[in-house]
Amino acid sequence: MTATIARLRRDDGAGTVLALTMTTALIVVTVALLSAGSLAVARQHAASAADQAALAASQFADCDQADRLARENGATLVDCQMDDTDAVVVVAVPMPRAVERLAGWPGGAGSAPSQVRATARAGLIE
Repeated sequence: MTATIARLRRDDGAGTVLALTMTTALIVVTVALLSAGSLAVARQHAASAADQAALAASQFADCDQADRLARENGATLVDCQMDDTDAVVVVAVPMPRAVERLAGWPGGAGSAPSQVRATARAGLIE
């Protein structure tokens, strides 16, 4: 009986469990950081495309130019409103695949938007 109790009290294998736990935590943190980074890059891409589309729409007073420039930058023109030479545009770029996959995991958001949107305004300063 005492041999069984002594064997149960030993900590053989505790290092393996600790190493597996730390490795799993490191993988989870790495995936989260990479996803956040790719989302930030997509947000910058959308903002850049929106800025360029707004400038084009303002310069040419035409939303067709904004649509063309948004498509050239890999974005989709969602909305364009003109007021004389002032333009307000909304563009969207696809959500990074890594973020979409994480959002679809059990326990994830599941209803995450499939696009990253940005709004920009351009026009004459009075």
